Amino acid sequence: MKALGLKFEPRRLSVFLTIFLLFIRQSCNAEVDRKVCLGTNNKLTKLGTTEEHYKLLKEMYSGCEIVLGNLEITYLESYHDASFLKEIQEVAGYVLIAFNSVKAIPLINLRVIRGNNLYKDSALHITFNFNESNNTLGLEELPMRQLKEILQGEVTITRNPRLCNLDTIKWKDIVHSGNDIDVKQSSPSHCPTCAEDCKGSCWGSGSANCQTLTKLICAQQCPGRCRGPSPSDCCHSQCAAGCTGPRETDCLACLKFRDGDTCLESCSWTNTYNLRTNLVEVGYKKYACGSTCVNKCPYNYMVTDFGTCVQKCSENSYMVPEHGVLRCIECDGPCPKGKICNGIGYGNLEGVLSINASNIDDFENCTIVLGSIVIMKFSIFGDRYTNTSAMDPAKLKKLKSIREITDVKNATNERPASGKSMLLKTN
Repeated sequence: MKALGLKFEPRRLSVFLTIFLLFIRQSCNAEVDRKVCLGTNNKLTKLGTTEEHYKLLKEMYSGCEIVLGNLEITYLESYHDASFLKEIQEVAGYVLIAFNSVKAIPLINLRVIRGNNLYKDSALHITFNFNESNNTLGLEELPMRQLKEILQGEVTITRNPRLCNLDTIKWKDIVHSGNDIDVKQSSPSHCPTCAEDCKGSCWGSGSANCQTLTKLICAQQCPGRCRGPSPSDCCHSQCAAGCTGPRETDCLACLKFRDGDTCLESCSWTNTYNLRTNLVEVGYKKYACGSTCVNKCPYNYMVTDFGTCVQKCSENSYMVPEHGVLRCIECDGPCPKGKICNGIGYGNLEGVLSINASNIDDFENCTIVLGSIVIMKFSIFGDRYTNTSAMDPAKLKKLKSIREITDVKNATNERPASGKSMLLKTN
């Protein structure tokens, strides 16, 4: 390993873990003037020690309002402070809450889960939140009092012996029809009862934790959500999670696309007639990037002729840098040769933590890597817990043909410098 200039010191593992969290696939669901974070795709994997894992979660989500990927809250101990999660408002993927002993997880501002990614078909999965060695410890309070809508995916809540009040929630008001609701939960005796004005449905004690209905109470004329039982209380059809008024600018969240403060069916294009050339010229007012309309595609995304931002060009097109923008160009005949490979966090390596003996051969002759190059201690020495074999360090020479790694960009401020949230604007 010295010949390759690589040293794997245990104290440096947290650096690699931070890099992995930081460079999980970037998405486009950024909102105007809201702090966003990338989220994770680790499922039930613990990254390092319990304290290292907690530190990484805290760095990722402190101040974060929009999670672009999945929100995975795992392995929080009873002495941990989970208040760093209280600013989160939207999650694009799934929410997984598992193997926690902490008493309270204050997701008090979470209003919508989009379910673009699912965990075992669930957009909300809450399980095994107790301490096996001390039955007096475990998750008791999960006051998601602003949660109004799960756009797709099921709800699974099971094996949380100390969790209170979630069995009182009218989940059919939150979950779209056709998705299963599996709540194997009954509030234990130590749990508070719902306040009288909650009418039997609450997230915790007191009137502030009453469940607010935005679908089951709506008038028949309403296209989706509402803020009351009257026909005049209907939300606009492009609203998700409720609204403060009838217009597309009054939505608490957008069902499909957000352009500034407005919720839209699709991002708008502008076609203009050129009097000089007598031709119709197609111009994009905004690009469609995830669920957001943006003036330009973010770093690592490619622009298509259809006004969209994509992470990979289609099979009949290829990527070309053009005036500082990565553009997908349709092939005129056979596409130019050059091997583009998936890196950590992309495609077949989406759920993989690091380069290792099982995937190093995939990088042979690669010129462009879509994703990250992550090398951890177990990349070389293997990991018996995940049944990962040791790898000959000489195999790292297979990386020598790589000319570009799309998820790493040094000496710029275009990427966040740590796992903390970043601010993205669409106007």
